Amino acid sequence: MLGLDLSEIVIIMVVALIVFGPEKLPEISREIGKFMGRTRRTVESLRREFYNEIYPPAQELGREFFDASRELRAVGQDLLNPTTPTSQSTPTAPTAPSIAPEPQNAADTSNKEEAK
Repeated sequence: MLGLDLSEIVIIMVVALIVFGPEKLPEISREIGKFMGRTRRTVESLRREFYNEIYPPAQELGREFFDASRELRAVGQDLLNPTTPTSQSTPTAPTAPSIAPEPQNAADTSNKEEAK
């Protein structure tokens, strides 16, 4: 409670008893309790009002975001996995001519040099 230890609360109570006296202490405690109750109700009311103003629009925005995300996933799936075969054949790129592989061992290298 407010970051106070039990010993600090006892000291505050003893000081209040000395300052206000035993006759006024119950009345002051009652007033403090009423003040705390009003404060708690006011804070709860503000919290509820804030929640009612913020939550429904945020929920609607989240719903719109989810729907858009679902549509994007569907479009992505359609692009990756087309379901309708195309009747036109796509042109293929010409292939490059194959090049003979280089010799792998020293004997093949010497034969290549002799051939020159």
